[in-house]
Amino acid sequence: MFILSNFAERLTELMQEQNLNNSSLEKASGCPNTTISAWLTKNVYPKPFNLIRLSNFFNCSIDYLLGLTDSPIKFPGGSSTFAQRVTELTKSRGISFYRVYTDCKIPNSYFSRWIKLKLIPEVPTLIILAEYFGCSIEYLLGLSNKF
Repeated sequence: MFILSNFAERLTELMQEQNLNNSSLEKASGCPNTTISAWLTKNVYPKPFNLIRLSNFFNCSIDYLLGLTDSPIKFPGGSSTFAQRVTELTKSRGISFYRVYTDCKIPNSYFSRWIKLKLIPEVPTLIILAEYFGCSIEYLLGLSNKF
């Protein structure tokens, strides 16, 4: 619930700074109005693709949107996928996927799907993995080369 609260507060601040209401944010970002309302009332986590949309629209980092950092600076330049980044991070640390999903308490079937099908996990899991690897969510998603 902590992340939902931080995200709602941060999104509210960003919207106020740009004099946006839910409808104008919907038009500008492509995120549905009902979804924006749910975020602002702390009912649901944003989907990763919506976080990317918001990050691009507000020109700030995903970690900033989620309240994980106070620096809004976005470091673009990544060209990897989530699957490539996780593979690269495990190899660089000399650990196995088994170790990652066991340590992070993630079901093997989920982890396998993300790697094999190149899917992206939901936000709570992204946060767990970013903390585990000690990197930003942008880096983990392959959106930035800044660790």
